[in-house]
Amino acid sequence: MKKKLIVILIPLACLIGFLVWWFSTSQVLLRRSSDLIDCVRMEKDTGRIERAFKAENLRDLVASTITITYPQMETTFSHRRSSNEPITLSEDRAKTSLLYLTEMTEWIIVKNEAVEILNIDDESAEVAVSFDLTAKLKGKPEQSSSLLGTFSFQYINNRWLVDQATFE
Repeated sequence: MKKKLIVILIPLACLIGFLVWWFSTSQVLLRRSSDLIDCVRMEKDTGRIERAFKAENLRDLVASTITITYPQMETTFSHRRSSNEPITLSEDRAKTSLLYLTEMTEWIIVKNEAVEILNIDDESAEVAVSFDLTAKLKGKPEQSSSLLGTFSFQYINNRWLVDQATFE
């Protein structure tokens, strides 16, 4: 009888331990940060429906407004922005912007992704992210950049949502 109990309790304890780890705040933040980066990843010949789903995935990751700050960089677009000009977008506008980007892009490759938690408290968290981004806009030359930044999360309605993304 003891052997049967041990055979049942050991896998049960392992399952409970895994679930506690999987749903821990740190693991949730790491997964959500990786999911956010994955929203911009796009293989060559990605269809329009899959592009739309990538933009739709963003809705589950960002707060009702998100502020994005990124450094001045060379771009094929007609304007330049500097790091002291943050952009604040509504959730819908962020989704629409990502959809527009995916429509204007032939492909986007993300490599060397690294995600690390900087701090966590009950209501907020900061996660450091870094990755190499290479993109080919339609009719434009290929561009690449190494990005280093921070995602700021807020705990809103029982979910961790990004309300700020700052890149150096």
